[in-house]
Amino acid sequence: MSKSRTEGVIGLAASAFDILKRHSIPPYPQFFELIFDYEAGRNPELKSAMEAVFKADSGLAANDVRSLLDGHIQPKELASSSLPERMRDKMDAMQDAVDAAMTSASSFSGSLDNARENLERGISVPEMKALTIRLLDETRHTQAANRALEEKIASSREDLVQLQRDLALVRREAMLDPLTRIANRKCFEETLGNFINEARGSVAPLALLMIDIDHFKRFNDQFGHQTGDQVLRLVATTLKSTIRDSDLAARYGGEEFVVVLPETELDGAMFLAEKIRRSVYDKKLLRKSTNEIIGRVTASIGVGIYRAGETADQFVDRVDGYLYEAKRHGRNCVVGNSTFPKAARET
Repeated sequence: MSKSRTEGVIGLAASAFDILKRHSIPPYPQFFELIFDYEAGRNPELKSAMEAVFKADSGLAANDVRSLLDGHIQPKELASSSLPERMRDKMDAMQDAVDAAMTSASSFSGSLDNARENLERGISVPEMKALTIRLLDETRHTQAANRALEEKIASSREDLVQLQRDLALVRREAMLDPLTRIANRKCFEETLGNFINEARGSVAPLALLMIDIDHFKRFNDQFGHQTGDQVLRLVATTLKSTIRDSDLAARYGGEEFVVVLPETELDGAMFLAEKIRRSVYDKKLLRKSTNEIIGRVTASIGVGIYRAGETADQFVDRVDGYLYEAKRHGRNCVVGNSTFPKAARET
């Protein structure tokens, strides 16, 4: 890269960081990429969308950046991902080598059949000499094709291993919520389906928690979207530190989270739900710029045990009903099945 081009890229990067800083948006790699693309002017649609956001009275917020990412960066990346193309190129090269080796082997086999027929009917010494030379040439050609195939396999092995690693990484990223870095709804739905299939064939219980942050909109309205993001990360961190390795915590959508607990009875699930509720409440929410305490976070939780014959959607809807009961009973409490809410609002 030339010096002038390098300086230009550095200037774009500095401008992108400046925009993120001015709008108090964390410089996550995906956020930086979006603003960098905007500054570079490579995407007219993105530029128009960004300028429309800048003109709005509320200015640019992290939620705006995430929406712009979904609409202008991530779909494009997925569509133009190099992984399928790289894999196709490797497989095509391997197929070409296999085809060449098979063609050579088929030709050699035909030559051997022809030589056998000639030998069986009897041939002269000069003809025998010519046949021998031809078979030697065919043998060398076949050996060369086989060596080429072996070399292609050897050189491609590490590339294919790397492709597998890259595909695994893409899959992991596709199953994570970018803000909280815990599982996303897609991962939850896939995992819950697997757990339900296992539960149908055993007597082991399966529990589900549905967790909703109380009055979440107030955090966004009163303190801004950055504080709202901080609340979401706080709850996600609490879930990750509370559950077992065999459990799954995921962001279900917005301010709602879910936890899947295999081999867990209702009492155990209620105990864990109460532990989560208290842990969330015990954490003080600070304004990062001043370290000022701006309040506490509370959560309402619904708890249910899988019932034989339920679909995943029915299970989720039923537990969501218990969550609604927790909200109806004043929030900051746990409701499981038809129980009265456990835990109450601390003062």
